[in-house]
Amino acid sequence: MSLRGRLKRAEADSLGTGGIKIRQRDGTVRAFSEPQVWRNRFLARSSLLRGEPRSDLALYSALYGATASSRQEFEERYDSVTPSICIVSKNGWAELRTLSEDNSIVKERHEPGSAEADALRAQAVEQGGKGASLL
Repeated sequence: MSLRGRLKRAEADSLGTGGIKIRQRDGTVRAFSEPQVWRNRFLARSSLLRGEPRSDLALYSALYGATASSRQEFEERYDSVTPSICIVSKNGWAELRTLSEDNSIVKERHEPGSAEADALRAQAVEQGGKGASLL
């Protein structure tokens, strides 16, 4: 087997089943195994719940510097490149938190009775348990 063939095989083995390669705009490629993808997605949503950005989310750092096709592939397989969560209170307010590309958390708070808060509440009720998890 040629050197090129061995390199391709080693690269495929390092990803395991279901990994993803993210091509960067500078021409490099970052590879993540399936467990690494799920770990980073979980940590991103956990940081959104706490309201504190994390600096160790290598997956999202790679996605922010990725080509359009790599970003699209990730969104088709997993979800948005900019993860967000919605917190709905019993008192009627709703807050949408999004992890932006500069690793800051953007918060949009909607007061009780506002159209936005009502829409987010209705969406949460409609989705029920389907979209209510951390992933």
